[in-house]
Amino acid sequence: MRKLTALLFAALLTATTAWADNRWNYYGAYHNALQSIPVGDLVFTLCDGSIFSYSPADSEVRTYDKTTGLSDVNIRQMAYCDELGCLVLLYANSNIDILYPEESGVVNIPQYMNSSLADKTINDVSIVGTDAYLATNVGVAVLNLERGEFSNTYQIGRAVKTCTFAAGKIYASTTSGLFVGDTDDNLLDITKWQAAGNAVYNIMRTFNGRIYAAAGTLSEIDPATGETSQAAAVNATYLNADNASRLICGNASITISIDAEGNVSTISGNNTFKYLSLAGGTYWASCGFEGLRRYKTDASGMLEADGNGITLNSPIRNYCAFMNITPSNRVLVAGGTLNYNQLNYDGTLYYYENNRFFNFEDSVSNYTGIVYRNLTGIAEDPDDPTHHFATSGETGLYEFRNGRYVEHYDHRNSGLSTVLPQSSHSYMYVRTGGLRYDNDGNLWMLNDEVDTVVKVRLKDGSWKGIYVSEVAKYPTFDHLLFDRAGRAWFTQRRTTSSHHAGIVCLDYNGTITNTADDKSFYRYNFVNQDGTSYTPNTINSLAIDNDGYIWVGTVEGPFVITDPDNFMDGSFRFTQVKVPRNDGTDNADYLLTGVSITAIAVDGANRKWFGTNGNGVYLISADNIETIYHFTTENSPLVSDNILSLAVNNATGEVMIGTDAGLMGYQAGKTANPNKVKDKDLKIYPNPVRPDFYGDVTIEGLPYGAEVKITTAGGQVVKSGTSISGEYKWDVKDAGGNSVGSGVYYVLVSTSDGKHGARGRIVVVR
Repeated sequence: MRKLTALLFAALLTATTAWADNRWNYYGAYHNALQSIPVGDLVFTLCDGSIFSYSPADSEVRTYDKTTGLSDVNIRQMAYCDELGCLVLLYANSNIDILYPEESGVVNIPQYMNSSLADKTINDVSIVGTDAYLATNVGVAVLNLERGEFSNTYQIGRAVKTCTFAAGKIYASTTSGLFVGDTDDNLLDITKWQAAGNAVYNIMRTFNGRIYAAAGTLSEIDPATGETSQAAAVNATYLNADNASRLICGNASITISIDAEGNVSTISGNNTFKYLSLAGGTYWASCGFEGLRRYKTDASGMLEADGNGITLNSPIRNYCAFMNITPSNRVLVAGGTLNYNQLNYDGTLYYYENNRFFNFEDSVSNYTGIVYRNLTGIAEDPDDPTHHFATSGETGLYEFRNGRYVEHYDHRNSGLSTVLPQSSHSYMYVRTGGLRYDNDGNLWMLNDEVDTVVKVRLKDGSWKGIYVSEVAKYPTFDHLLFDRAGRAWFTQRRTTSSHHAGIVCLDYNGTITNTADDKSFYRYNFVNQDGTSYTPNTINSLAIDNDGYIWVGTVEGPFVITDPDNFMDGSFRFTQVKVPRNDGTDNADYLLTGVSITAIAVDGANRKWFGTNGNGVYLISADNIETIYHFTTENSPLVSDNILSLAVNNATGEVMIGTDAGLMGYQAGKTANPNKVKDKDLKIYPNPVRPDFYGDVTIEGLPYGAEVKITTAGGQVVKSGTSISGEYKWDVKDAGGNSVGSGVYYVLVSTSDGKHGARGRIVVVR
């Protein structure tokens, strides 16, 4: 490898330390292997926008993402520079990283992404020497990898599908044919680019001075004469020159290998490769959802798999639109949409527990014969953690046991209704969401665009509809919760020409089957405590805090229902929390006013986590006054500022953040209700403290802001402090820094309001 220049190496060191914060994790999808490139002793694999490396020698796997040094998210393509030993990573937003595996460093090249070009799409990249030739929608850009800078950008008046370089000429394939530019000419002048035939190539690569181009057949272009000949009769879906000694191309039925002298070898087979590379006699195949697989040639010359596919424990896809957490702190995720923007997401369900992901069976359409997509909710049976249900924005309700499909419910076999009962495809219009169990084990859901929108699958398996006249046939219900009094609350997401975004309170008096005593109220005009009126056109989220207050996330900011009992009264007012300016005046501003709130979660300390549309994540203090954190893509490893869902695991302190670029976790520290604590909540370790122990004693299970005192058996205070993140550490020393002697020491804990306390004991042996 060539020695890196001082400037580039300095940039590399800066990039690798940009987000040195181990509190963040990116839980990208690593199942759908699309491209694999051997680099030294490692094999790098691209899966659904993320990459990992695999070491064949010891089976070690390492992931690379924004939390570990990459500058961005959603990688579209990799390319390898053999001379520099680096990988070029192209992101969907046209950002570029150069990854040096040997130095464990990354250099970011954002210039093209930040350029003034109206269209910055990069379609392909080809490495020749130490230059990367980028095929873009406006022409060809040349990136010098050794210097880490663009040497030229040529606009040729048309989109380029693929390009490469040989013998002083740049070859650019467009939808209107091949164009060639001689670098001795002024190629900034568009007239210097010469048409060179009508062939439209999908992939072009330079190998050993020859140009190979794929389009129905594999062609070889002589860069000296420009003449084209057939290299192999193969319709290549992949073509790479990653290995200096071999060019590899092929499709599902044939693999072509071309050596440095131009000799062609053919290997037949039946392989669903997305990409195939060769290193040291071993073939490495990207096999889609079968992962990265090692192949070798058998006695007959056919490629055969050598071992199982390599996939990582991760979500099956980067979808995480709907998320909730069970009492046992299992995080449930459904990755879908209500589909009113005509977006379709493959059926995706998974849960996260004990640092492991479990993906539900997703080949459900094989059983039902209809599409399985756009899942809008997941709920776990409170009596059976292996039993789950999921709603779809199109096709009703699905039942699973142990992650395997059990049953599908729609208007033909349940109490659900279809929007278009007369349609021959009526089963495609059973729109459901807002899935949640009540305290009696009944499963509630919202059935959009039909007369009776509230549907309940009772614990005995029977169905009941609850008619709410104010919102009959409303189209976009997707969030539902129950308050402390057992009332159901649910949101209508968006305003249309004939519907208002709003919130419904349904008091069914605990009797689902008796609707005679039901009361309901729908509000779409939000009047706050100051008499200011809002009519939000989008309501995205709903949550209940530890005080029983109901938080509503709207495009106008957060609103609070502090008196749910009075919601149906004419005098009811929403609350907008006022945050003092602390500028010497009595002036205050409404909390996050004008910020589009898309997700809300409440932690054990009653702090509020707000996800936003385009503005990242906020953490607000329990009194709702202080902004503790505001995370964005600019000041943290957060992969997107567009937040779809949130959940807090109070047992581990991890906040799960669902974004439109995948799932993240932030370790915020363990929290507990700040106003409650009991002796049994305290966990103290190590205990006893033995003579050979040198470190801190950890006290867990503490409320946020609790006062902690360590005392002797006689009541003398040895050390004191405050719990910040659900724990307190004692260095086994007194306030003067002296190690304490043998004996029994007591831990006295009191809540921040002084109303509750707990006591523990520590034995120290010297």
